[in-house]
Amino acid sequence: MTLLSFFKDKFKWNEPLGITETTATLFGAFVNYAPSPGYRKFFRFFGWYIIFMFIIFNINVVLTIYFASDFFEESLEAVRLFVTAIHILAKLLTMRAMEKQYMELIEQIRRAWRTYEYSSGDMLNKTLAAANKGTVIVFVAIGNTIPINVIVAALKNLGNPPEIQFSMQCWVPPSLRTSFLAGSFYQLTPYFFPVMLYCMTISFLNSITLHVEALGLALAKEIRSQKEWRDEAARSLYIKHQEVVRIVGRVNDLMASNWGFEMMCATLQLTLVSYNALRTLKKNDVAFFNQANLMLVNFLVIYFIYGNGNRIIKMGEELHNSLYDTKWYTSTVKERKNVLFMMFRTSMPMEYRFKIAHFDLPSFAKLVNTVFSYITLLRSVDEPEEQGAF
Repeated sequence: MTLLSFFKDKFKWNEPLGITETTATLFGAFVNYAPSPGYRKFFRFFGWYIIFMFIIFNINVVLTIYFASDFFEESLEAVRLFVTAIHILAKLLTMRAMEKQYMELIEQIRRAWRTYEYSSGDMLNKTLAAANKGTVIVFVAIGNTIPINVIVAALKNLGNPPEIQFSMQCWVPPSLRTSFLAGSFYQLTPYFFPVMLYCMTISFLNSITLHVEALGLALAKEIRSQKEWRDEAARSLYIKHQEVVRIVGRVNDLMASNWGFEMMCATLQLTLVSYNALRTLKKNDVAFFNQANLMLVNFLVIYFIYGNGNRIIKMGEELHNSLYDTKWYTSTVKERKNVLFMMFRTSMPMEYRFKIAHFDLPSFAKLVNTVFSYITLLRSVDEPEEQGAF
């Protein structure tokens, strides 16, 4: 067995939502049902250790904000880190509290997945590969912010500044401020777990959405291949359609509790990092490269969230069109009624939403517009005497 095949086996690479379940277990979100019975105590302990690291990280960030004499110069980045950490911690605690429901959802998707393996195996395999690669890309893209932070701070220290510049705006004990390595290690050790959890929560939603979308498209393919509506086949498709609707509703019910908070935090995160990037660009600071990278990562993460909602809407439209394009008019009156029920249901958009908030691309455009408004507001507070654009 090669090292690659060993890791694929341990991370359940070839199993629907396998790597999603594994990463959620490794980073303390699933500790009671997902791990093997012999490892549950370890993962419970490790989960609490991660929460402890969260607390330490938040304390350091709050101390930075408290001792700052210039908010925009010394603690703007710290505020973004604090908002991000609270955002991720809320997601983590929600996932831990609802672990059983999440595991039931994953098992429900796997059961539905198996019913389409014969008819749409190639498409499902491509979706599984895309979901796994997406998870890896998310971890690499967000995880690279850690080494980039260190590299940019090291470059700033080459100019012999009055004080040592550390990797981020995060409080460092006075005894460690004389060493760049010691201070950066103190900052990055608790920072590592929020970053990894951020990756896990983003890839979790993306992977589940890709799997649900694949189920809907596989059903649409079966519907289009239905040349004649016969009793057994029609009832089978009706049951499968109801299963897809239930899965989408269950995903929304489990995750919607965080989505209102998600919108607020995402807006603040993108606003703060974008404004910080503009400030560093104006000062020709090398930290601009770090802030620009963070801005790009935040932008892509938010696009991921809203784009996933748009995928579900498109899937619902595909189901509706596939039903309308079949020869339903050749079936019996009884089966036409079943088709009519399916048509009514697919005419209602399947979507991710929280109360009046919709997660789709138009909402993403509104969020970006809001971010620009907040950036203008921050500038008016930071530099009220200056006029014109950056």
